[in-house]
Amino acid sequence: MSDNGSNNTPVDTTSQPAAPPPESDNTSKENKEPEEVNKAPPPPRITDVEYEKLYVQIKREIENEMDPTRHLEALEEVIRGFLTGTIWLSREHQTFFCYDALPSIVRLLSHRRFRESDDLFLRTNEFFTKVLDLVIHLMNLDIQGLLESLNRIFDDNRPYYNYRMYEKEDFLFAKLQSQKSQEQDNIELKDWAIMSSTMRSSRFLVYNVNYFVNKGGLEALLTRLQNVQSRIPIPILRLNILAWNKMRPFLIQEIQQRWFPPLERALLILDEMSEEELKHVRKEDVEDTLKSLEPLMKSYMGQAAYERSETFFLSFALKCFKCSNLEKKLHGLSYIEEAIQMVARKKNMGWDHYESTSSSAATARAYTVAKWLETKYMLDWLGQHQIIESIFQAKIADMHPELIRRSKVILKFLADSRVLTMEHLNMLWKATQTQHAEGAVYEVLGGVCLHLDLQLQNYLLNLIQEVPFANYTPRTITLLAQFHTQTYSAVNHTEMKLKTLNVLWQLIQDDSVVDQSIVDLALTQLIKLVNSYYLRPHRYPLMKNWIDRITRRQSVQQCITLLHKLISDSWYDENEYRHLRDSESSRQRLLNEFKKQYKLVDLLMKELSEYKQEVKLKLPELEKEGQIVDRNACIFVGRYPHLQTVQARLDFIRFTMDYSSARLTSMRADLLWETLVMGAITPEEAEKALTWFFRICARFDIMTTTP
Repeated sequence: MSDNGSNNTPVDTTSQPAAPPPESDNTSKENKEPEEVNKAPPPPRITDVEYEKLYVQIKREIENEMDPTRHLEALEEVIRGFLTGTIWLSREHQTFFCYDALPSIVRLLSHRRFRESDDLFLRTNEFFTKVLDLVIHLMNLDIQGLLESLNRIFDDNRPYYNYRMYEKEDFLFAKLQSQKSQEQDNIELKDWAIMSSTMRSSRFLVYNVNYFVNKGGLEALLTRLQNVQSRIPIPILRLNILAWNKMRPFLIQEIQQRWFPPLERALLILDEMSEEELKHVRKEDVEDTLKSLEPLMKSYMGQAAYERSETFFLSFALKCFKCSNLEKKLHGLSYIEEAIQMVARKKNMGWDHYESTSSSAATARAYTVAKWLETKYMLDWLGQHQIIESIFQAKIADMHPELIRRSKVILKFLADSRVLTMEHLNMLWKATQTQHAEGAVYEVLGGVCLHLDLQLQNYLLNLIQEVPFANYTPRTITLLAQFHTQTYSAVNHTEMKLKTLNVLWQLIQDDSVVDQSIVDLALTQLIKLVNSYYLRPHRYPLMKNWIDRITRRQSVQQCITLLHKLISDSWYDENEYRHLRDSESSRQRLLNEFKKQYKLVDLLMKELSEYKQEVKLKLPELEKEGQIVDRNACIFVGRYPHLQTVQARLDFIRFTMDYSSARLTSMRADLLWETLVMGAITPEEAEKALTWFFRICARFDIMTTTP
C-alpha cells in the first residue's frame, strides 16, 4: 500500500459471504397481540440491495435528530458479522461500509447531544464500543475511515460528551455500570484508564478509552506501527499517533511507561522515506504526527522530548529541502519558516514576527512556540547547511521564483539577528539579472530592506543607484518605495528615507533619461511618500524647494502636481474644520503664507505666460514643410502633452485662489485671457480657459485693485 494513504482496498474478512441472519418469526406474536399504534417500524435489513440509499436514509434521520436505535441494531449486526467471520455482504459493500458509511454515521452521532433522552445517549455509547471492537479487529487493513472514527470517539470536544456533566453524568455512568453488571457475558474491565486529575473530562470518554485498552487496542495500534514488512502509510500513521495522544491524559503511568517509548518508531518511519515516497506525503500529516508525538515522548523523556522533536523537525525539513522535486523543496522551506516563527514567538510571545509566505491554510505548528530551539542554534543550523546559498547560488534553471519568495522569512530572520552580510545582498542583487526570477528577488528585497541595519541599507541603495535610469523598471520603483514601509519590527532611518526620496525626485525631472511610464509611477510613489506621517517635519522645506523650481521653470508640472496633492491631502480646510482655524494644519494659513512670501498666484500665472511664449516659438519649427501635428498631444516643454500641461496649471491656480485671500484681479484676468483665450493654439485650450473663467467668477467678484 502507498505511503500516500489508504486506498479503498476491498475488505477481505472471509472467503465467501455468509447467508444473512434469519429473520425472527413473529407470526404467532402478531396473532396473539394487536399491533401497537405508535410502534416504530422494524430496522431495515442491511443487504446488498440498494445499500447506498439505505445509508443515506440512516444518516439523514440521524441529522434530523430522530431516534437512531433501530438503525444501530442493524449496524451492530453487520459489525458482528465482521468480528465472527460470518459477514454476508459483498466485497464491494463491505468496503463501502468500512470506508464510508460507518465513519460518516459515527461522525454524525458524535455531533449529537441527545437532549431528548438519556437512554439514547447510553445506547449510542454502547454502539461506540462495538465500533471500537471493529477498529481493533480490522487494524491491520489501514482503513482510514475507521481510524478517524476512533479519534472521534476519543475526542473530548465532541458535542456528544459535553451536554451532560458533573452530577447528571455521574448518575448516568452509575446506571451504565449497573446495566453492565447485570449482563451474563459481562467481563469486568481493569482500570487502565482513569479520570484525569488536571482536567474535567466525560466519564463516558474515559470509559471508552478504558474499554479500548482492555480489548487489546493498544497492542493493535503498536503492532501496526511496528510492522516492518508492510510499512504504515503516513496518513494512517498520523491517525495512529493522534489516537495515542488523545488517550494519553487518561492512561495510568504504568501503561504510559510501557507503551509510549516504542512510539518513537514513527520518527524512524519518516526518516527512512525515500525521495520518491516523500512526493506523496502531505505536509500537514507530518506536522500533525510530530505535534501529537511530542507530548507522548515528554511523558517518559521529560524536557528532552522537546529537543528530540524540534531537532527532528529541522532534520526532516532539510531532507525535504534537498529533494529534487520542487513541491518537496517548498515544503522543506515551509518547515524552516515555521521553525523560525516558533523561535520568534519564544522571544516575543503573542506576536507573529514573521508573517507566513505560504498561501496554504494554517497548519498544525502554525502557532507553536519553540520549547528548546534558540535563535543561536537556528542561525548556526542555517549557516551550516547553507540554505540561502543553495537558493541563490543554484543554476539559473534551478532558481525557481517560488523558492526565492519563500526565503523572505529566513532573510528577515538573518537581518534582524545582524548576521546578514553584503555577500548575501550581492547574491540577491545578482539574481535580479535572471529574467524569470527578477520579480521574486525584488519582492524579497523589498520585504527585507527595512530589517537591514543602516550600513546594509546604504549598500543596497548604492546597488540600486548604480543602475542607469534608462534601465529602471516598475519593480525598481516599488523597491525604492519599500524603504518607506512602516512595520512594527522595521528599522527606521530617516536618512535613508530622504535618500530614496531624492532618487525618486531625480527620476521625475524633465531631463532624466527614463521612460514616461516609469516617471508616472515614480511621481505616484513620491506623492504617497511625502504625504506619510514620518516625513511631516520635512514637508515645508520640500514645498519651498518646489516653488523655487517653479520660479526657475524646472520640472514645473511635477512640482505643481506634488504641491497640489500634498496640500490638499495633508492640510485641512478650515471652513470644514473650524477648530483648526489659523492652526498649522490649516490649508488657508499655509497658502496665505506662500502668497505673502512668494506671491504664488502671480508666480503661477507668469510661469504659464512664459510657457505659452516658449510654445509659440517652437510651434513653427514643428509644423514646417506642412507637417500635421496634434498640438494638444504635442510635448513642447518638459515631459507632458500641451493640453495636460495647461490644465494642471489652471487647476492649481484655482486651488490656490480657493483657499487663500488671493483674488482674480483685472490684471490677472487680462493676463490669462490674452495667454489662453486670445493666444490659444487649439480650440480645446480656449475652451478649458473659458470653463476656468466661468467657474472662478461664480465664486469670486472681480476686484480692480491688487490685494
